[in-house]
Amino acid sequence: MCDLLFEIGVEELPAGYISPAVSFFCDSVKIALKEHGILWERDASFATPRRLVLFFENVAEKEPDRCEKIIGPPQNICLKEGQPTKAYEKFMEKNTLTEKDVFWEETEKGIYLAAKKDISGRMTKEIIAEAWPRILTAIPFPKKMKWDDSGFLFARPVRWVLALWGEELLTLNAGSVAAGQETRLLRNSVPDRKTISSPKEYFTVMEKSGIVLSPEKRRSVILDGIKTKVKEYGADSFYSEELAEEVVYLVESPQVLAGSFQDQYLSLPPDVISAAMSQHQRYFSLYKDGKILPVFVFVANGSFHKNSEVIKGNERVLKARLDDAMFYWKEDVSRGPEKLYELLDSITWMEGLGSLKEKTNRLVELTAGLSNSDPTAMEGARYAKIDIASEMIKDGKEFTKLQGLIAKYYLLEHQIEKKVADIAEQHYWPRVWGEALPNRRAAAVSLADKADNIVGAFIKGFIPTGTKDPYALRRQANSMIALLLGYEGSTVHPENGFPLQSADEFFERCVKLYSEEMLPSGEVCGILSQVKAFFDERFKAQLKALDIPYDIVDAVCDTPDKSLTEKYTKALAFKSLSRREEFRDVAATFRRVNNIVKKAREELNRDDFGTPDPKVFVEKETIAMYDHWLKSKKLIREAGNRYEKIFDIILEFKSVVDVFFDTVLVMDKDERMRNNRLALLQDISALFSEIVNFDHIVVT
Repeated sequence: MCDLLFEIGVEELPAGYISPAVSFFCDSVKIALKEHGILWERDASFATPRRLVLFFENVAEKEPDRCEKIIGPPQNICLKEGQPTKAYEKFMEKNTLTEKDVFWEETEKGIYLAAKKDISGRMTKEIIAEAWPRILTAIPFPKKMKWDDSGFLFARPVRWVLALWGEELLTLNAGSVAAGQETRLLRNSVPDRKTISSPKEYFTVMEKSGIVLSPEKRRSVILDGIKTKVKEYGADSFYSEELAEEVVYLVESPQVLAGSFQDQYLSLPPDVISAAMSQHQRYFSLYKDGKILPVFVFVANGSFHKNSEVIKGNERVLKARLDDAMFYWKEDVSRGPEKLYELLDSITWMEGLGSLKEKTNRLVELTAGLSNSDPTAMEGARYAKIDIASEMIKDGKEFTKLQGLIAKYYLLEHQIEKKVADIAEQHYWPRVWGEALPNRRAAAVSLADKADNIVGAFIKGFIPTGTKDPYALRRQANSMIALLLGYEGSTVHPENGFPLQSADEFFERCVKLYSEEMLPSGEVCGILSQVKAFFDERFKAQLKALDIPYDIVDAVCDTPDKSLTEKYTKALAFKSLSRREEFRDVAATFRRVNNIVKKAREELNRDDFGTPDPKVFVEKETIAMYDHWLKSKKLIREAGNRYEKIFDIILEFKSVVDVFFDTVLVMDKDERMRNNRLALLQDISALFSEIVNFDHIVVT
């Protein structure tokens, strides 16, 4: 038994890369050991920005010995006239066998020469060395880089590798970096390197140097430290635990400190102050009674002789950022909303599709149609994008994530009605599926904005394919669906859904607002078809995400209903009905009706069989089905969207249809008789296909 330790030392990894990488690294080593039957008592993985660490305790020194059966050539190749052939001799020589080791094995293909061979297990360190390159190169990162001539790719340059099998150094490498017995400590440590003789010594050295290998322990240190500062400064909350989770992977020796800033900056919106702290510096803002305090908390990496100097340095950095924010704020406020709106004309929205001002004007017109020309909604649409022209937002500054909210603050600063200002903030909602929904007016602007984004991208050919979706069109389509269904949190609230009758018709209105110069000649219909198909697929995907079976989704979506809310309601109802014992039998019967009509149209080259004439029917079964159908059709129309009642009507009608199929040949030689029967089946198929397309239901 022996302890095994790996440490891959790197330049600082991005925070989001670390946890998935070390998990994959650990799992891959486990798999390699298990594949060879190698046992161990305990394993642990650790990660900091500068190191990925694995520890396996009491690992077996070799894989188990085993006995393998070896199959050689067939008997007729091994023996000629009872004497061994060269094939026999080569098999014996290759596998180092004697006459006592071999026997004849009877198989399905005949009799073959065979042997059982005892094979000694390979040493664990050999197996690890063999698997190492494969494991290392497979560690997943969103992006990898090359930094030397070795051609090795990793998220960041590898600077050292520690690989110990007990006290023995394993011969491994990562690109041009060979494994050694040296680890590196904190950058400000003296000395900053340490030779390690065993895995257990490694953990002692890390602890003494102040490096906290465990993310869980760092998280605890950070949160406890922040909460201590919250209490110390009389605050009642901080921003935010999500930021703390990121900081866990930005430091390896956390020390929680606090600084302050001048009260004059409190005239800025609190979200701007918080963004100045958090976006680049990863500082935590403190609040009391909902108001931001002129202090900040930060997590330093390591210990210092003078914490006061570290605090002053961070205060200077924050002051510079707040000075920038104050300048942007004053500059933008002095311009006013109208000037910022006009400046949108100088910003290209999408190459060939005009400026942001032109896009904004389309939003106003689309919003008018959605809101019955509500003046507040239209004014909100007009000012929704003004912050994109502002100093605070443009050019990808740290405040970009406040887009929408900044526009709201500017509007409020100029005494624009709060209802209008709220639209500027909320028209981006929901940014992703399940987030909070905006108010009704903002929802109209949000639908207009997202639909226009999708149409514009399709006009330019930026259509999502596979994993590529540079304009996040899938996400925007999902958000539109959430708005229409009233999906928030993890629940659909149809009463909160936006009352849009037809998404297809809305996309048509979007396209019409583009000038002829912007639209590819002769391709408008094709673009619209692509947009509609894309949106339909997103709707189906979201219904499936809501745990509605795929065949129910397809059956409901392949109907003439235009309202997404109605389709959802119907899908939910038929999901429930599909649990009934008779459901699949009903589907099978009326799928047969559909198939007969389709096949007859193809074979007879006819699109329509007209209206059934009761005078032509002669068989009692056909007459009974026709009479029952007239009553059923009337009841179904009266039932509206009470789908359980509709299904009961269809179920009762099914028994009559089954008798008809058992006794009557639809494709009669008499053309008049045949076409009249087909006309009746066509009528049945047409009505049921308005409700649910049974062709898609899995009946087995």
